[in-house]
Amino acid sequence: SRLDAGTLELEQEGEIQGTKVYLDRLEDQIFRMEYLVASLLTLSRLDAGTLELEQENLDAASVIIEACEPLEPKIRAREQTLSIPQQIQACFKGDRHWTAEALSNLIKNCSEHAREGGSITIKYHQNPLYTEILVADNGPGFDEEDIPHLFQRFYRGKNAGRDSIGIGLALSKSLIERQNGTLRADNGQDGGACFTVRFYTDSR
Repeated sequence: SRLDAGTLELEQEGEIQGTKVYLDRLEDQIFRMEYLVASLLTLSRLDAGTLELEQENLDAASVIIEACEPLEPKIRAREQTLSIPQQIQACFKGDRHWTAEALSNLIKNCSEHAREGGSITIKYHQNPLYTEILVADNGPGFDEEDIPHLFQRFYRGKNAGRDSIGIGLALSKSLIERQNGTLRADNGQDGGACFTVRFYTDSR
């Protein structure tokens, strides 16, 4: 009958939707596992001193854009605004790929902690001592008790997302410090989290 056919069609659509949800979750879990393995491998190479980092002349704006590109779909899905105000050119020496990887982890962290429809702002400038990159959001900010531990491996703060692994910030810190840089986390004066990256021009 037409009723039976309609019921069967609805059941099939429900099964297809259920299968799609399951496959999406499975794909996400596989991605997270691959990311964890790759991050741990990179950290072990950094610890052993076997990860070769190039010393190129880099333009801060182009590295920031490269760091943002893989995150843009998720940022759009959360209806967030990513702002990179045009500024005077700032340059530093480092490895393009691994610096973009380090910055991408910081941007990802801000996106995960900013509210739906929130904003992420990235600024940069250069002075005779260092090139500074600021990555900030307008979310609730860090819990003060978490700040001293944010860069510890596998540490998950009080506001950590359900899928947080606790390895991205530790990896960023190691990559930046290996390139004559520093990484600091604070709460901004107007609220929200703020990461401060500095690449120094000379050995300190």
